[in-house]
Amino acid sequence: MRRFRVKISLPGIVFILLTLILGGAAVNTGNNLLYLITSLMLALMGLSGMVSLVNLLGLSLDISPPQEVYAGQRALFSLSIKNKKILPSFLLQFSYPSGGAYLSYIPAKGRLTVPAWFIFHRRGWQKVGEIRVSSEFPVGFFERGFVVRKERQVLVYPRPIPCTDSFALEEDIDLRKAGYIIPEKEGDLRQLRKFYPGDTLRDVHWPATARYGKFIVKEYSVERPKALILTIDKRQDLEKNLGRLTYLICKLIVQNYPLGVNLPKLFIPPAQGVLQKKKLLEALATYEP
Repeated sequence: MRRFRVKISLPGIVFILLTLILGGAAVNTGNNLLYLITSLMLALMGLSGMVSLVNLLGLSLDISPPQEVYAGQRALFSLSIKNKKILPSFLLQFSYPSGGAYLSYIPAKGRLTVPAWFIFHRRGWQKVGEIRVSSEFPVGFFERGFVVRKERQVLVYPRPIPCTDSFALEEDIDLRKAGYIIPEKEGDLRQLRKFYPGDTLRDVHWPATARYGKFIVKEYSVERPKALILTIDKRQDLEKNLGRLTYLICKLIVQNYPLGVNLPKLFIPPAQGVLQKKKLLEALATYEP
Protein backbone atom coordinates (compact mmCIF):
# COMPACT_ATOMS: atom_id res chain seq x y z
CA MET A 1 0.00 0.00 0.00
CA ARG A 2 1.49 3.29 -1.10
CA ARG A 3 1.66 6.19 1.25
CA PHE A 4 0.90 9.51 -0.40
CA ARG A 5 2.35 12.70 1.01
CA VAL A 6 0.85 16.12 0.39
CA LYS A 7 2.76 19.40 0.34
CA ILE A 8 0.95 22.73 0.10
CA SER A 9 2.43 25.02 -2.54
CA LEU A 10 2.69 28.81 -2.23
CA PRO A 11 -0.41 29.40 -4.43
CA GLY A 12 -2.24 26.86 -2.28
CA ILE A 13 -1.32 28.72 0.91
CA VAL A 14 -2.58 31.98 -0.59
CA PHE A 15 -5.81 30.30 -1.73
CA ILE A 16 -6.44 28.74 1.70
CA LEU A 17 -5.84 32.07 3.48
CA LEU A 18 -8.18 33.83 1.07
CA THR A 19 -10.82 31.15 1.67
CA LEU A 20 -10.53 31.58 5.44
CA ILE A 21 -10.80 35.36 5.15
CA LEU A 22 -13.90 35.16 2.96
CA GLY A 23 -15.41 32.50 5.23
CA GLY A 24 -14.87 34.69 8.29
CA ALA A 25 -16.37 37.66 6.49
CA ALA A 26 -19.41 35.58 5.48
CA VAL A 27 -20.03 34.52 9.08
CA ASN A 28 -19.69 38.06 10.42
CA THR A 29 -21.85 39.74 7.77
CA GLY A 30 -24.29 36.98 6.91
CA ASN A 31 -23.80 37.79 3.21
CA ASN A 32 -25.12 34.95 1.06
CA LEU A 33 -22.80 35.81 -1.84
CA LEU A 34 -19.75 35.40 0.41
CA TYR A 35 -21.16 32.06 1.63
CA LEU A 36 -21.51 30.94 -2.00
CA ILE A 37 -17.99 32.04 -2.98
CA THR A 38 -16.52 30.35 0.11
CA SER A 39 -18.40 27.14 -0.67
CA LEU A 40 -17.12 27.14 -4.26
CA MET A 41 -13.55 27.68 -3.08
CA LEU A 42 -13.82 24.82 -0.58
CA ALA A 43 -15.32 22.59 -3.28
CA LEU A 44 -12.46 23.48 -5.61
CA MET A 45 -9.88 22.50 -2.97
CA GLY A 46 -11.64 19.19 -2.33
CA LEU A 47 -11.99 18.41 -6.02
CA SER A 48 -8.34 19.33 -6.61
CA GLY A 49 -7.25 16.87 -3.91
CA MET A 50 -9.32 14.04 -5.37
CA VAL A 51 -8.11 14.64 -8.91
CA SER A 52 -4.46 14.81 -7.81
CA LEU A 53 -4.85 11.46 -6.03
CA VAL A 54 -6.41 9.78 -9.06
CA ASN A 55 -3.67 11.29 -11.22
CA LEU A 56 -1.00 9.30 -9.33
CA LEU A 57 -2.85 6.00 -9.00
CA GLY A 58 -1.89 3.03 -11.16
CA LEU A 59 1.66 4.19 -11.95
CA SER A 60 4.64 1.84 -11.92
CA LEU A 61 8.30 2.58 -12.60
CA ASP A 62 11.20 0.63 -14.05
CA ILE A 63 14.75 1.82 -14.59
CA SER A 64 17.40 0.65 -17.05
CA PRO A 65 21.09 1.62 -16.68
CA PRO A 66 23.46 2.27 -19.60
CA GLN A 67 26.15 -0.24 -20.52
CA GLU A 68 28.88 1.71 -18.74
CA VAL A 69 28.59 3.75 -15.53
CA TYR A 70 31.62 5.55 -14.11
CA ALA A 71 31.97 7.03 -10.63
CA GLY A 72 31.68 10.81 -10.50
CA GLN A 73 30.30 11.07 -14.05
CA ARG A 74 26.71 11.58 -15.14
CA ALA A 75 25.16 8.43 -16.60
CA LEU A 76 22.04 8.47 -18.74
CA PHE A 77 19.48 5.96 -17.43
CA SER A 78 16.11 5.16 -18.99
CA LEU A 79 13.11 5.66 -16.69
CA SER A 80 10.08 3.72 -17.90
CA ILE A 81 6.65 4.73 -16.55
CA LYS A 82 3.58 2.56 -17.04
CA ASN A 83 0.04 3.84 -16.48
CA LYS A 84 -2.23 0.93 -15.57
CA LYS A 85 -5.48 2.88 -15.09
CA ILE A 86 -8.10 3.86 -17.68
CA LEU A 87 -7.40 7.57 -17.23
CA PRO A 88 -4.32 9.51 -18.37
CA SER A 89 -1.86 11.16 -15.97
CA PHE A 90 -0.45 14.67 -16.24
CA LEU A 91 2.48 16.81 -15.03
CA LEU A 92 4.56 14.07 -13.41
CA GLN A 93 7.87 14.87 -11.70
CA PHE A 94 10.50 12.30 -10.75
CA SER A 95 13.05 13.31 -8.12
CA TYR A 96 16.12 11.43 -6.87
CA PRO A 97 19.30 12.47 -5.03
CA SER A 98 21.33 13.28 -8.14
CA GLY A 99 18.68 14.99 -10.25
CA GLY A 100 15.19 14.70 -11.64
CA ALA A 101 13.03 14.14 -14.72
CA TYR A 102 9.71 15.46 -15.96
CA LEU A 103 6.82 14.00 -17.93
CA SER A 104 3.91 16.19 -19.02
CA TYR A 105 1.51 13.44 -20.12
CA ILE A 106 1.15 9.68 -20.19
CA PRO A 107 -1.90 8.12 -21.88
CA ALA A 108 -4.29 5.65 -20.31
CA LYS A 109 -2.93 2.08 -20.36
CA GLY A 110 0.26 3.48 -21.88
CA ARG A 111 3.97 3.35 -21.25
CA LEU A 112 6.54 6.08 -21.85
CA THR A 113 10.28 6.33 -21.30
CA VAL A 114 12.13 9.46 -20.21
CA PRO A 115 15.89 10.05 -19.85
CA ALA A 116 17.20 10.39 -16.29
CA TRP A 117 20.72 11.44 -15.34
CA PHE A 118 22.24 9.66 -12.33
CA ILE A 119 25.58 10.22 -10.59
CA PHE A 120 27.30 7.68 -8.34
CA HIS A 121 30.28 8.89 -6.37
CA ARG A 122 31.79 5.51 -5.48
CA ARG A 123 32.81 2.50 -7.53
CA GLY A 124 31.44 -1.00 -7.03
CA TRP A 125 27.86 -2.19 -6.68
CA GLN A 126 25.59 0.77 -5.88
CA LYS A 127 21.84 0.93 -5.29
CA VAL A 128 19.65 3.23 -7.36
CA GLY A 129 17.85 4.26 -4.18
CA GLU A 130 14.61 6.18 -3.79
CA ILE A 131 12.69 7.89 -6.58
CA ARG A 132 9.90 10.31 -5.61
CA VAL A 133 6.96 10.63 -7.98
CA SER A 134 4.91 13.80 -7.53
CA SER A 135 2.50 16.10 -9.35
CA GLU A 136 0.86 19.50 -8.84
CA PHE A 137 -1.98 18.62 -11.20
CA PRO A 138 -4.64 19.96 -11.64
CA VAL A 139 -4.35 23.57 -10.35
CA GLY A 140 -1.05 23.64 -8.46
CA PHE A 141 -2.46 24.17 -4.94
CA PHE A 142 -1.03 20.90 -3.64
CA GLU A 143 1.93 18.70 -4.54
CA ARG A 144 1.00 15.08 -3.93
CA GLY A 145 3.52 12.30 -4.28
CA PHE A 146 4.84 8.92 -3.23
CA VAL A 147 8.26 7.27 -2.96
CA VAL A 148 9.40 4.25 -4.97
CA ARG A 149 12.34 2.36 -3.46
CA LYS A 150 14.47 0.72 -6.12
CA GLU A 151 16.68 -2.05 -4.75
CA ARG A 152 18.31 -2.64 -8.12
CA GLN A 153 22.10 -2.48 -8.02
CA VAL A 154 24.34 -0.98 -10.68
CA LEU A 155 28.02 -1.83 -11.14
CA VAL A 156 29.91 1.47 -11.16
CA TYR A 157 33.38 1.55 -12.73
CA PRO A 158 36.19 3.66 -11.22
CA ARG A 159 36.29 7.29 -12.26
CA PRO A 160 38.74 7.70 -15.20
CA ILE A 161 41.73 9.89 -14.30
CA PRO A 162 43.74 11.09 -17.31
CA CYS A 163 47.39 10.11 -17.34
CA THR A 164 50.18 9.42 -19.81
CA ASP A 165 50.46 6.13 -21.65
CA SER A 166 53.72 5.41 -19.82
CA PHE A 167 51.93 5.13 -16.47
CA ALA A 168 52.34 1.65 -15.02
CA LEU A 169 52.81 -0.21 -18.31
CA GLU A 170 54.71 -3.44 -18.71
CA GLU A 171 55.34 -4.11 -22.40
CA ASP A 172 56.27 -7.32 -24.20
CA ILE A 173 55.86 -9.52 -21.14
CA ASP A 174 56.48 -13.11 -22.16
CA LEU A 175 53.43 -14.96 -20.87
CA ARG A 176 54.19 -18.20 -22.67
CA LYS A 177 55.97 -19.47 -19.54
CA ALA A 178 52.76 -18.96 -17.58
CA GLY A 179 50.75 -20.91 -20.10
CA TYR A 180 49.20 -17.95 -21.94
CA ILE A 181 49.57 -17.46 -25.68
CA ILE A 182 50.24 -14.02 -27.15
CA PRO A 183 48.81 -13.70 -30.69
CA GLU A 184 51.50 -13.74 -33.36
CA LYS A 185 51.94 -10.98 -35.90
CA GLU A 186 49.81 -11.32 -38.98
CA GLY A 187 50.34 -10.27 -42.60
CA ASP A 188 53.01 -10.91 -45.21
CA LEU A 189 56.71 -10.72 -44.48
CA ARG A 190 57.78 -7.38 -45.94
CA GLN A 191 61.52 -7.34 -45.32
CA LEU A 192 64.41 -8.23 -43.04
CA ARG A 193 66.12 -5.41 -41.19
CA LYS A 194 68.62 -4.85 -38.42
CA PHE A 195 67.68 -5.02 -34.77
CA TYR A 196 66.48 -1.81 -33.07
CA PRO A 197 65.84 -1.19 -29.36
CA GLY A 198 62.24 -2.21 -28.65
CA ASP A 199 62.25 -5.25 -30.93
CA THR A 200 61.68 -8.60 -29.26
CA LEU A 201 63.60 -11.84 -29.60
CA ARG A 202 60.59 -13.64 -31.01
CA ASP A 203 60.86 -11.42 -34.12
CA VAL A 204 64.49 -12.37 -34.76
CA HIS A 205 65.21 -14.18 -38.04
CA TRP A 206 67.74 -16.70 -36.77
CA PRO A 207 69.12 -18.00 -40.10
CA ALA A 208 69.90 -14.44 -41.25
CA THR A 209 71.31 -13.61 -37.82
CA ALA A 210 73.69 -16.57 -38.03
CA ARG A 211 74.71 -15.62 -41.57
CA TYR A 212 75.53 -11.96 -40.84
CA GLY A 213 76.68 -12.32 -37.26
CA LYS A 214 74.26 -9.73 -35.89
CA PHE A 215 70.59 -9.67 -34.97
CA ILE A 216 68.24 -9.47 -37.97
CA VAL A 217 64.51 -9.14 -37.36
CA LYS A 218 61.41 -9.78 -39.48
CA GLU A 219 59.15 -6.87 -40.43
CA TYR A 220 55.58 -7.57 -41.48
CA SER A 221 53.24 -5.57 -43.68
CA VAL A 222 50.55 -5.67 -41.00
CA GLU A 223 51.39 -6.05 -37.34
CA ARG A 224 49.28 -6.60 -34.32
CA PRO A 225 49.85 -4.15 -31.46
CA LYS A 226 52.09 -5.28 -28.64
CA ALA A 227 50.45 -6.90 -25.65
CA LEU A 228 50.31 -4.57 -22.65
CA ILE A 229 49.98 -5.42 -18.99
CA LEU A 230 48.62 -2.64 -16.76
CA THR A 231 49.82 -2.46 -13.19
CA ILE A 232 49.77 0.12 -10.38
CA ASP A 233 52.19 2.31 -8.51
CA LYS A 234 51.96 1.03 -4.94
CA ARG A 235 53.19 4.37 -3.61
CA GLN A 236 50.04 6.12 -4.87
CA ASP A 237 46.48 6.07 -3.55
CA LEU A 238 44.55 2.96 -4.62
CA GLU A 239 41.53 4.84 -5.98
CA LYS A 240 43.75 7.12 -8.05
CA ASN A 241 45.58 4.10 -9.40
CA LEU A 242 42.33 2.41 -10.38
CA GLY A 243 41.11 5.62 -12.00
CA ARG A 244 44.26 5.85 -14.11
CA LEU A 245 44.01 2.20 -15.12
CA THR A 246 40.38 2.79 -16.12
CA TYR A 247 41.45 5.73 -18.29
CA LEU A 248 44.17 3.65 -19.98
CA ILE A 249 41.82 0.74 -20.62
CA CYS A 250 39.22 2.99 -22.26
CA LYS A 251 41.91 4.68 -24.37
CA LEU A 252 44.03 1.73 -25.44
CA ILE A 253 41.31 -0.86 -26.05
CA VAL A 254 39.94 1.20 -28.97
CA GLN A 255 43.46 1.17 -30.44
CA ASN A 256 43.18 -2.62 -30.59
CA TYR A 257 45.87 -3.28 -27.99
CA PRO A 258 45.74 -6.65 -26.22
CA LEU A 259 45.33 -5.51 -22.59
CA GLY A 260 45.64 -7.26 -19.26
CA VAL A 261 46.11 -6.25 -15.63
CA ASN A 262 48.55 -7.39 -12.99
CA LEU A 263 47.53 -6.24 -9.51
CA PRO A 264 48.05 -7.70 -6.05
CA LYS A 265 45.71 -10.73 -5.84
CA LEU A 266 44.47 -10.13 -9.40
CA PHE A 267 45.86 -11.12 -12.78
CA ILE A 268 43.98 -11.05 -16.08
CA PRO A 269 45.91 -12.09 -19.22
CA PRO A 270 45.86 -9.70 -22.18
CA ALA A 271 43.20 -9.89 -24.85
CA GLN A 272 41.46 -7.59 -27.31
CA GLY A 273 37.94 -6.35 -27.84
CA VAL A 274 34.90 -4.99 -26.05
CA LEU A 275 34.40 -8.10 -23.93
CA GLN A 276 37.94 -7.78 -22.57
CA LYS A 277 37.30 -4.11 -21.76
CA LYS A 278 34.17 -5.08 -19.83
CA LYS A 279 36.03 -7.84 -17.99
CA LEU A 280 38.84 -5.49 -16.95
CA LEU A 281 36.53 -2.67 -15.83
CA GLU A 282 34.33 -5.04 -13.83
CA ALA A 283 37.43 -6.40 -12.09
CA LEU A 284 38.61 -2.86 -11.21
CA ALA A 285 35.13 -1.86 -10.01
CA THR A 286 35.04 -4.63 -7.41
CA TYR A 287 38.77 -4.83 -6.69
CA GLU A 288 39.87 -5.16 -3.08
CA PRO A 289 43.60 -5.74 -2.42
